[in-house]
Amino acid sequence: MSAFFQLTFVWFSSFRNRAKDAEQKLADAEKRLREIDDKDKSELEKAQRDLKELKDEVEPLRQEVDSVKAELAFFKADQARLFHDPADALREIDISKVKTEDGDLDLKKLASECEALLKRKPYLGKTEGEGSAGSTGTSGRPANGKQPKPGDKEVLEQKFPALRGR
Repeated sequence: MSAFFQLTFVWFSSFRNRAKDAEQKLADAEKRLREIDDKDKSELEKAQRDLKELKDEVEPLRQEVDSVKAELAFFKADQARLFHDPADALREIDISKVKTEDGDLDLKKLASECEALLKRKPYLGKTEGEGSAGSTGTSGRPANGKQPKPGDKEVLEQKFPALRGR
């Protein structure tokens, strides 16, 4: 290893250790400040504060779980095949409309929301028989099902002489 990389590694390790130390000092200072603040508070106020902090921590996690549930339901209902970019479709769908009382997602409602999205924004959807552009199947023929026209090979060989004899 060159001297430059060794020095860089040592510097980075030192920086990382100092950052960890600073984070620990910050956590200790926050703990001491909380203890000072708690001296003047009743147990009820402390519990209410703790409850609010826990709710603030839980809400982003709940949103992430809802997002993953929506994505799973979207693929489980086989709706992804209808869109060029399923992620765009997921962003456009109002998931609150397809939730049941117990928090699960109704696949039939999701399918109807996807249909409504395709009516509102048809450019998000694939057309019937549309495959990925330029891809070929295992037979070597284009995936879109189009057969090469007679004379295409000759035109290409004229444009690209390296194709002759293949």
